Amino acid sequence: MCSPRIVASLLAPLMVWVATPVAFASTPKKADQADQIADLPMIPLPSVPPVSNAPLFCLPSLTLPYNSLSLPDLPQPEWRSKSENLAKVAAQYAANGQYDQAIKLVPTIESKYYQATALVEIASYQRQKQPKQALQLLAQALQIIPSVDEYSRHPVLKAIAIQYAAASEFKLALQVAQSIKNDIYTKDNVITEIALKYAASGSPEQSIRLIETLRDSYQKNRAFVKIAQQYAEAGKYDQAFQFVRTFKTNNIQVDALDKIFSHSLKVGQTDQVMGLISTITDDCTKSQTVTRLVSNETYQPDSQPVAQQLQRLKLGLAIAQSIKADNLKSNALAEIASRYIQAGQIDEALKLSQTSLQGDDKDKTLARLANYYLKVKQPEQALNFVATIQDPAIKVGTLTEIAGSYAQVGQTDQASQLLSQAVEFSKLIKDSPLLISPQLPQVNPALRIRQIQPVPPLPLNITPQRLSIPKTKPMTPSLPLNITPRRLSIPKTKPMTP
Repeated sequence: MCSPRIVASLLAPLMVWVATPVAFASTPKKADQADQIADLPMIPLPSVPPVSNAPLFCLPSLTLPYNSLSLPDLPQPEWRSKSENLAKVAAQYAANGQYDQAIKLVPTIESKYYQATALVEIASYQRQKQPKQALQLLAQALQIIPSVDEYSRHPVLKAIAIQYAAASEFKLALQVAQSIKNDIYTKDNVITEIALKYAASGSPEQSIRLIETLRDSYQKNRAFVKIAQQYAEAGKYDQAFQFVRTFKTNNIQVDALDKIFSHSLKVGQTDQVMGLISTITDDCTKSQTVTRLVSNETYQPDSQPVAQQLQRLKLGLAIAQSIKADNLKSNALAEIASRYIQAGQIDEALKLSQTSLQGDDKDKTLARLANYYLKVKQPEQALNFVATIQDPAIKVGTLTEIAGSYAQVGQTDQASQLLSQAVEFSKLIKDSPLLISPQLPQVNPALRIRQIQPVPPLPLNITPQRLSIPKTKPMTPSLPLNITPRRLSIPKTKPMTP
């Protein structure tokens, strides 16, 4: 059996030989010897049996070309400190229901931060079966907080406040939340979570009061929407709609209603929200909700089954039909008709264009239907919709598209006729006043400035004359220039007596 030293002695000269090229040999003679050694065939080394408790020697790794070998990335184990690991173990004990073992492990954690974190984690599991003991653990965690660095206190205080709110100890939760200083974002998050717990416990008024105290408007709107969504996820749609009606701004209502309707579609409970649509009284809110619900910004139609898409459009149609204002109703129905065309439901879109749409909404829907038939290579069907389009601008655009479709298949005569019709209809287009440069305002004649009499121009036949400057005598210096400077003699004075 070969010892590790023998293996190292065998590998050492090979490693030196590999790392020492011929060009770096000290003498030509040694370089020739190196060439001779390089020409010799390589003798494979015998396999070395493993030796227990022996040091391991590694050969230098070869550098592979970039992207020459692609291996899957394996998850790397996360390094944790001793205190963090013990806190994780204590939390796992609590998750298994072994609360005593978890609590005994906490004093062995050196870090005060992880001690408090472990107590909160244990309390979150123990609260289900032993609520009183869980509250005691939260109180112990609060006692540890002064020993935690001020920078690290806020996450622990947030967790403690949320656990107090989950245990319906809302006063204690708010006291802990108010103790968070110099971190408005974390404090608002904690208050939002407490408001959610208030709403879940059947106190929407308290939750609204808490949300109104938030400083950040975005966080405030987000909290309102989350509470409405929470009611919907709990199947309490009537409370969700009642809560939405308390919102003061239109955009928050639209966000919340979109969440409610989307959840009902996800779980197949649209019948429960159909009867609550009439409780929404604002037409602008309904119209914007329809647009948000059926638009591509809210959901991806390509990733959803056709049946679910149609159910979403059916729900949007029910909301749109309840709108009283004709123009808003037409806008919402036109949006639904456009989505019907995207889903291939041409009959539904055509039915809306013939019965419910008006004005530009109807013309744009007819143009979309014509474009649909152009995509499926049926320009004759597309022409049938052009005759019913009233807006000359939309009609000209549609005729131009159809003419291009005919030209692609070589029917240039038909394309030319359609373009001629487009030119004739373009004469009926009346540009909007906004697209025309406004005229300059007329000034009151009494306020006009009197015209200044024009000055006659100078004659152009003036011959320039050359100015003659009289020569002057050179200036004579007032002092002679050959003055010899004399040295000034300063008389000596007697020194001052102190």
